[in-house]
Amino acid sequence: SLPMLDSLLNMLDSPTNRKSIAQRDKCRNPNPISSRGGKVRSCTRGFWKTIVDWCQSHPEVILYLAGTQILAWCIGVFVRPRPNSQRIIDENIDLALERFKESVFSDIPGSVADDENRVSLFRYDKWNWQVSLRRLFRPNGQQRGWPWSGWLVLVRRSGFLTQNRKAAFLAPDEAQYIEGVAGKGFRCSAAGAGRQGNGEENADFRLPDLSSVEYVPPTIRARHASGAGVTEEQAANIAIVECYANATSCTDSYIWGRIERKLKNPRSILAMRLVSSDNKSPWGVVVVDSFNEHDCLNSSDRKFRSAFKQLLGRLNELEITK
Repeated sequence: SLPMLDSLLNMLDSPTNRKSIAQRDKCRNPNPISSRGGKVRSCTRGFWKTIVDWCQSHPEVILYLAGTQILAWCIGVFVRPRPNSQRIIDENIDLALERFKESVFSDIPGSVADDENRVSLFRYDKWNWQVSLRRLFRPNGQQRGWPWSGWLVLVRRSGFLTQNRKAAFLAPDEAQYIEGVAGKGFRCSAAGAGRQGNGEENADFRLPDLSSVEYVPPTIRARHASGAGVTEEQAANIAIVECYANATSCTDSYIWGRIERKLKNPRSILAMRLVSSDNKSPWGVVVVDSFNEHDCLNSSDRKFRSAFKQLLGRLNELEITK
């Protein structure tokens, strides 16, 4: 009858029935063309939408999984145990540096702390991925330290303290941008700062004592540079840091960063270039520094040169350049 036919047509034309038919057609034809001319996503979209919705409702689980993966990567890169061969090489380097230190610091009393007089080994590497943002964003047109710029990277240091393996000085092909006394020694065969009467470069004065210098924020230093008024104490601290930075071929910001972190700064520094035994090409430097009144021997001293020759021969035997 007509009433029954009308009822059946209304049922087929209901919103629920239209939705089920649309879903069936969508699964039969996963990529139909929409009225806009683009492809409509397939029915698998529902599966991925479920996963996305679950992730959005459980962010703590995602953060936990991501954190554990990052932690595992850091442990694998930075905390993984050294192979036995590398451990043996490091022990031999430490022994060679300690013997050299005993030879060049022959008059140090036993009461002096071990980290007050150090011998550090730096090797030249073209790449260094442990570059801080401070080196990437430098003011006043100073040379930026990119990972590929060329670096003198710390390998080992005498003693068991102050083993900061991130220590590095910029050593690019543009020699005028080389950093630190280590960089000057790498460039000029030998360099010194704060050396008293030993004939090295900058031997006319000892490096200033920065232990009593109070940290001056960058905003106040900028005011001082622009000629604005600062306190007499701040002006004196800025002047003494500038003097130290110029003598050691470092930037003011580098020295201020050490002062802010309460790190001690050497009173005298000597750097000697290291060359390979086969082709005499430079591959690193040895840096000898003192934080007290006890300097190492003069680099022209016979005992110093004998000890340095033995150190260089031992390091070349260990193939540190590779």
